[in-house]
Amino acid sequence: MSQKSPIPYVAYCALNIYVLKLVNDAVREPYMDEPFHVPQAQQYCSLDFSTYDPKLTTPPGLYVLSLLFSKLFAMKCTLPLLRFHCTLLSLLLPPLLAHLLPLLKPPPRDEPPRTVMATLCPGWEAIVLGAMPVAWFVGFLYYTDLGAVVCALCAVVAARRGKSGWAALLGALGCTFRQTNIIWLAYAGSLQAFDILRRPPPSARGTATAAAGNAHLVDPALAIADVPMFFRSLQSLLTAALARLPELLQALWPYLLPVLGFAGFVAWNGSITLGDRANHVPTPHLVLPLYFVVFATGLAAPVLLTGPLGVWGLTKVLLGKMLGTTRRTIATLVWTVLLLCTIRFFTIAHPFLLSDNRHYTFYIWRRVLSPHPLAPYLYAPVYIACFWIWAVRLGNQPVLPLLSLLACTLLTLVPTPLLEPRYFILPYLLLRCQMESSALGVAGEAAWYAAINTGTMWMFLERPFDGGWGQGKGRLMW
Repeated sequence: MSQKSPIPYVAYCALNIYVLKLVNDAVREPYMDEPFHVPQAQQYCSLDFSTYDPKLTTPPGLYVLSLLFSKLFAMKCTLPLLRFHCTLLSLLLPPLLAHLLPLLKPPPRDEPPRTVMATLCPGWEAIVLGAMPVAWFVGFLYYTDLGAVVCALCAVVAARRGKSGWAALLGALGCTFRQTNIIWLAYAGSLQAFDILRRPPPSARGTATAAAGNAHLVDPALAIADVPMFFRSLQSLLTAALARLPELLQALWPYLLPVLGFAGFVAWNGSITLGDRANHVPTPHLVLPLYFVVFATGLAAPVLLTGPLGVWGLTKVLLGKMLGTTRRTIATLVWTVLLLCTIRFFTIAHPFLLSDNRHYTFYIWRRVLSPHPLAPYLYAPVYIACFWIWAVRLGNQPVLPLLSLLACTLLTLVPTPLLEPRYFILPYLLLRCQMESSALGVAGEAAWYAAINTGTMWMFLERPFDGGWGQGKGRLMW
């Protein structure tokens, strides 16, 4: 395989540094959540660890990172340099995704980078995914999100390569940025466990019983799995895990250390949240995963629609899945009723969502999701259609890893009362990395992301407005 050129990635880095300069020139004071994060980071850079802002809900991983940067490179923790730290994290995404994509895509797939130089020459798809609009935007502000995303993705890469010690360490570091990273550490561990159970037991390798050892785990492709097969897969997982428990414990024991440490933190703190608990009470927000599936479908539309089936073929398959037979039609009606009940009883309009007009979600809620009391119910068929689109496009993926991703996404999103697109970054990247893509799809995705990023950054920099929530001028952002 020919060596990829570093020029696209170097150009991407240069563009991001230029955009960071534009942000620092236009927004000279801490904005949105930065008034909480920046002073705390500056305290850490001054080696003052005695106080912690009670409004901060997350641990100090980002501030420790800034402290290390300031000491290693003799830099002051000014606002522009603190933002630069997050931009550096953003620039790590393309090389990291270049490693992750081959590990998550169905075969046939490219080989992951093997050298440092190859890592610094990510392909176009990795660069495009690294510019995922929400992740790209917050890379120019001093926010905790990208530190958590980078650590979680690194943990998944390490887990797929069987490096449980590194995966556990990186997962633990991720928890110092965001507490929910403990869930993504569990996802990484589950992928490694599936890989172990797919292989024959050590005692059976190279013998006639190898095939029997490998047959313990039933993990069909999603495209051929029906409901009974889902249950067979889960049953086989439990059976195989119990039968090979010593082998699993020997390989996966490092994951127990951060899990026990996190449990100790929750017991000591009395909550998963550090500060501002009144505004961050875990609440069953079952509609949030529905918002996520629409968000993911819209963002990945160029790749979803340029698959082997094409737009018309995908539409026919979608209609067949939803309405193709009497049984499927009844199932769709049942799911619609369940979603209507979910929308009725588990829709949450957080006070921040209703009052903070500096976020796109403020306007999406008022003008799209809930312009009329009956409007939310109209989207039930849309949620079902979006789910089926992803199910069709991920048809070559095995069932168990997808179920693990679904479970971890639900555990992350359902307790969250606030509609916040930043919470979608990590599950979206993990979902998108598993989908087959064509050159046309990636090109369309690049154009789509470029249009969104250009528009949102232009609005943020060039269209400040009076009457923003809080102090000073408002600037519209994710």
